[in-house]
Amino acid sequence: MFADLCVKSYTYLKQNDPAQAFCGVVLFASRGLEPSGLAPYQPLLDANVIRRFYLDEIPELANAPLGMSVLYLIAQTEEQAPATARTLIARAKSECGDEALRADLIELIETVIIYKLRQLTREEIQTMLQVHDIRESKVYQEALAEGKVEGKEEGIAFAIAKMAARKMSAEDIATILDLDVEAVRRALSKNAQK
Repeated sequence: MFADLCVKSYTYLKQNDPAQAFCGVVLFASRGLEPSGLAPYQPLLDANVIRRFYLDEIPELANAPLGMSVLYLIAQTEEQAPATARTLIARAKSECGDEALRADLIELIETVIIYKLRQLTREEIQTMLQVHDIRESKVYQEALAEGKVEGKEEGIAFAIAKMAARKMSAEDIATILDLDVEAVRRALSKNAQK
């Protein structure tokens, strides 16, 4: 985890050459989930180049900014999360003037809920959160746009891979893309063999 952060930070700095200091942030649900072998990264930790935060230790503020409230959502229980997610989506819709940022925040909130409530279907989560069809989501739009560039067949394969990466079932993918479920399963099997 720390090694990945270091590589991504180095790559970003090499490409963008920022004139200001930077800091990497690593979030852990609790201290118990932090890796034990920190020796290679200790100088970075000591210099505050990498900062660690533990979600279960962050004090919850009543009027926290939207971004901080999403962090609180990650730490909430399965019982608390749906109501909080609905509130956060409503806040994102009313507080974010930037449409792209609003869509990203809503997608992040949905992703947190999908991981928290794995027993629910996509439709149940959308109904619970009162969000629009998946076809309006960023992942679908990216996959569709990429499909137009790469050609229909490659685009469909790309869309299937992106949606599968979001833990969507073959049945849901087939429904969204208007494909045969068996064709989706073959594509998923082909991707797994690569």
